[in-house]
Amino acid sequence: MWTGLWRVTEKTDKKVPSSGPGWKGLADAEKVTGKRMRMGMDPLVSIIVPVCNADQRLLASCLDSLLGQTYRRLEIVLVDDGSTDGTGAFCDAAAMKDKRIRVLHQTHKGVGAARNRGTQAAQGDYLFYVDGDDLLSPVAVQEGLADLLREKVDLVIAGVRQIRCHEEFSDRSLAGQESVVLKGHELDGLKGHYLAQDEDRFRKIKGSGYINRGAYCRLMKKELALSNPFAEGLPFGEDLIWNMDLLDRCRSVCVVPNVWVGYCMSPSSAIRKFHGDRIEKVEAYLALLWEKQGEYCSGHMAAYAKAVAVELYCILRYELLSPDQPLGCREKNDLVCRMLGREPWKVLTRKGIYRQLSPRHRLMIALCRRRIWQPVFRTVIMCSGIPQMPLKYPAKPVAKC
Repeated sequence: MWTGLWRVTEKTDKKVPSSGPGWKGLADAEKVTGKRMRMGMDPLVSIIVPVCNADQRLLASCLDSLLGQTYRRLEIVLVDDGSTDGTGAFCDAAAMKDKRIRVLHQTHKGVGAARNRGTQAAQGDYLFYVDGDDLLSPVAVQEGLADLLREKVDLVIAGVRQIRCHEEFSDRSLAGQESVVLKGHELDGLKGHYLAQDEDRFRKIKGSGYINRGAYCRLMKKELALSNPFAEGLPFGEDLIWNMDLLDRCRSVCVVPNVWVGYCMSPSSAIRKFHGDRIEKVEAYLALLWEKQGEYCSGHMAAYAKAVAVELYCILRYELLSPDQPLGCREKNDLVCRMLGREPWKVLTRKGIYRQLSPRHRLMIALCRRRIWQPVFRTVIMCSGIPQMPLKYPAKPVAKC
């Protein structure tokens, strides 16, 4: 099955111009891979899986999907990030059953540090990141490696589909359309999509699949991953910052019109759980995003504002409306009004930017400024989140921020 692939890609050791961030290391990696292929060896692909107090049923399904890949020369690196339940022992038991599984244990440092540890320890020529509660299509590695070698790109990206349970994910076929290679300024469009998540060409992949800002659904050269470590200590946003920095180190990216990952949103995920200091953590993440990508964001303020609006929604929905939130209704309103008066949230109220936001985000901001967001959110929260259609504001004047 793979003979045709290697015939197409037998010249992957061709010299690559060693200019730009990280390019020399990528060129050296291509030479090593080309030598291995000439010797008749399939490249080793390492799949990095960070885990911490994981649902063992979901983790078992995840591992089954990794071990069931049509491409067989794999190394699965499980990084136990200080689990306090039986997750570590579960991983060790899995490694005893299949020699392709390796387990690393460390004290709890966060998902970014766990991925960095796995990346440094990986022995493969190419890397793939997966979360422990996700499912990987059996053709993902095969298809990604074929496209990466054939198109001679640095990074291959495919779609993800959000699922409620693992049984809903059944994507097993190769893409029915040709992949698209992005270069130069075309990569700016992908950056904008990472921020705003609103580019149709990246949102409608095999129906409900889409390109998201997570670390999964990406196959890359190991040297590229090593040159772009994850930010550590951030519970939010490390994936977005990592993805945007990653594109700065790529000469070309291949987008595969296929769904590789079934993404299961857990109620206990970092995005949905109550933190107590979520506002401070999100502001720290947005400050780091601006520090690293300020030049791009300042030239694409509407896309940046859409990313800020998403974070505001998550604060309202999962932090301030949480049953664990001790603040009263008036205190919440005062807090939100103060937020909208300072950076980074202030960008949402600028006239030129506000008009470019989606109708649902404009409605959210209007509700916050009129101090009536709480009853509206509570009414629609179990249905569809933020209402799609504008609501009629009360006739009686309401104090504004």
